[in-house]
Amino acid sequence: MAKMTGHFVGISTPRRMIGDFLQASRHIPTIVIHRRMNLAALVEARESSLPRPSWCAIFTKAFASVTAEHAELRRVYVSLPWPRFYEWDANHFSIVIERDYLGESALFLARIRSPETRQLGEIDALIQDFKCRPVEEIAGFRSAIRLAKMPRLVRILAWSLLMNWLPRARGKQIGTHGISVTAGMGATALNLITPWPFALNYDVFSPDGSLDVRMTFDHRVADAAFLARALQEMEQKLLGPIRNEVLSTHRRSAA
Repeated sequence: MAKMTGHFVGISTPRRMIGDFLQASRHIPTIVIHRRMNLAALVEARESSLPRPSWCAIFTKAFASVTAEHAELRRVYVSLPWPRFYEWDANHFSIVIERDYLGESALFLARIRSPETRQLGEIDALIQDFKCRPVEEIAGFRSAIRLAKMPRLVRILAWSLLMNWLPRARGKQIGTHGISVTAGMGATALNLITPWPFALNYDVFSPDGSLDVRMTFDHRVADAAFLARALQEMEQKLLGPIRNEVLSTHRRSAA
């Protein structure tokens, strides 16, 4: 029988970043709720639009538009020095972006403030900038790398302060809400492990223009029935004001 051989490999900075992210999320009691949305009318409007907004920008604005109208969706559970909620006054969305860092795939948080107040084209431009600008030129990416290179005990303390003591800094550093999407690659996660009280992802579109939209949420902050209504509102916004914005963009371009 052949002898089993191998060797140890050090944990790289990108893997440290993910490890710390998951470690910080381990105590959050999350539940996933999903809604099957029929967005055929929006798909048709987008197909005929030039420039064509990305689905990430579309869902980011729809999600932010709903959270801006419901204070409960801008709350986070804070455990120390005693359990309570902290309510953010504004949205600060984080979109998970894959970038190459020193020859290795790394995940960074692209933070966009108040996306519900921005045009789809502006959101798209910001996302594209996060995808294309050198990693070293983006302050949030540099901060994540710098933290990941610190000793383990320092990283544990920093994440503990953010998650349990400093909700204002938490919203600024990792965002108030999260979006993680791989549908463009033909696959999607069924469950997200995240430090956000509310995080969104969505599935691949079916030929009839429908798809599953999933929200992972902290059950201490909200209940499933409330989130079911929030997803219904999101679908209404996608088929209403956001579809109208896509159509108006196309009309302006045509003119």
